[in-house]
Amino acid sequence: MGKTEKTKKLIEEAIRQLPEDFSLRDARYHMTRALNEIQQVEKKRAKRSQQEEKLTPRQKWEMDLQTGSLVRPELTPQQKHDVLAQIDSMIDEQEKKIQNARNKDEDETDLLTD
Repeated sequence: MGKTEKTKKLIEEAIRQLPEDFSLRDARYHMTRALNEIQQVEKKRAKRSQQEEKLTPRQKWEMDLQTGSLVRPELTPQQKHDVLAQIDSMIDEQEKKIQNARNKDEDETDLLTD
């Protein structure tokens, strides 16, 4: 965890440099607690990183979309083709619904004119 290593080293050094004085026990406690917090954050980041590696591209895309971190999805040519095919099928489905509604409307109009 490169981002926090320097901070951890500085806190560890400050704890070592702190005199063994009873009146400074609270300060030592807070520095130790800060060090533990940093270590917990590192563990969470490592766990999140491992979980993200297991995600399928679609799951990662959905997660990025939900978190707002979706800037530009990197899709493979196959994924682009699949997305476009899915959009085409959705368009075809809507066109069929429109045509069925028109046919139904025409049938009702024919019944009224007969």
